[in-house]
Amino acid sequence: MQKVYRPLFWLVVMLATIGVATLVLHTLVLQAHAYTDPSAHLDLSVLLRLPIPVANKIDNGWSILVVVWVMLATLTYCGYRYLRAVGTQSPRLIIIGLIVVGVALVFFPSLLSGDAYAYIIYGRLFGVHGVSPYYLPLPLKTNFDPIIDQCLTIYGNPPPGDNYGPLWTLLAGGVSSLIASASLAFQVVVQRVMALGFAILAVAGLSRIIRRRQSWLGGVGRYAFHPLLLFETAVGAHNDIMMVALALWAFALVEEMPLLAGLLIGASIATKYLSLCVLPFLVVKAARKGWKPALALLLIALAIPVLTFRPFWVGQLTAQSLFWQSANVSMSPSWIATSIMGLVGHERVVQIALTVAFLALYGVALWRYVRNLDLRNVWLVIAALLWIAPMLNPWYTLWLLPAAASNGYWARFAWWFGALSLLRYVGEVPIYPPLWLLISVTLVIFVAPILLARFVPRTAEDQ
Repeated sequence: MQKVYRPLFWLVVMLATIGVATLVLHTLVLQAHAYTDPSAHLDLSVLLRLPIPVANKIDNGWSILVVVWVMLATLTYCGYRYLRAVGTQSPRLIIIGLIVVGVALVFFPSLLSGDAYAYIIYGRLFGVHGVSPYYLPLPLKTNFDPIIDQCLTIYGNPPPGDNYGPLWTLLAGGVSSLIASASLAFQVVVQRVMALGFAILAVAGLSRIIRRRQSWLGGVGRYAFHPLLLFETAVGAHNDIMMVALALWAFALVEEMPLLAGLLIGASIATKYLSLCVLPFLVVKAARKGWKPALALLLIALAIPVLTFRPFWVGQLTAQSLFWQSANVSMSPSWIATSIMGLVGHERVVQIALTVAFLALYGVALWRYVRNLDLRNVWLVIAALLWIAPMLNPWYTLWLLPAAASNGYWARFAWWFGALSLLRYVGEVPIYPPLWLLISVTLVIFVAPILLARFVPRTAEDQ
């Protein structure tokens, strides 16, 4: 096969893979029956009647998971071959490949998570009706909004309060006001397109960082065609990628333009507050140019989330949904500790102990970063944050995934952690799998990446 046609061949194979998976998934969803429990007034079949169905607790859930996993494994292999064909120093061709594959995935026939519908609820509440989505104590009126009414079949009425940052809610509100009369299916596709756009922005930010690190050549491709990035952005539409993309660009620009870096990390914090964890590292890096740029970066970064929250703030109750979200415990080390090791009723004690351990590790990592500016200290903090989280959803591992573009242990760990986190859907798609299986999957997600990163032989690109 002539060299010029090899990249095109692998792109065609990826598109064909997505096409076959789409047809099979569409058939499986049409045949699916969701879990119902009349005594508890629980009927999840409503999720299958949405314009883009959400596969949750359905009788053929295992078949759907196998199709999704096989598709992603095939895309990962073909993406690797595509990268070999275009070369490790072709970021533009990598981004073009990501766009082609991502656009095909945007039209995937189902969702494994209903978060995109939550984004639409919050966006329409604020952007179309002028209602703050952060505090919703009362049910919405019947026939309040035909689009929101469809989304409420997932979340109930009233829906849970918005637990995302104010910048994201402002963006979602602005988009909702522009497409207010569009169908619900179209609005979900728009959410997917937005997530794909931020994924492309994240790849571009990594490319800029990698220019200064010749040992990372090839890393941007591993990141761009990682199965987690492809699925949780172009299909799942998760807004975590917006937080990640803005933070990556802050690190890419902090040396040349610290004030712009402060604006970017502030926007990242205002998207999801977890970016606060990396803010001190940026301040340290900016301080190499003097304390004034570092202080300006810090003040700008803290001002952005405060200013963007002003349109929504109605008192302390505004932040109530954030605390409710942190109370959910599922498929995580703390879940195993509380539910499996006989510590039920002591969840708060376990979480406090994990938090203290995290803060101690954070202090050590920051001190080491002050001395050597090594990004491995940042990866360590983010990985520790994922370990102490009360609940792990697959898209949470997008936070650490940029480490897959580095080299050495952290590149291998982040790659495997992100890939294996997709096993988390075992707890969502099939009808109530046995507890022992959920425990086993949780252990695999958290322990296997450590072993694989330690003992799997290094590749030439990973030296």
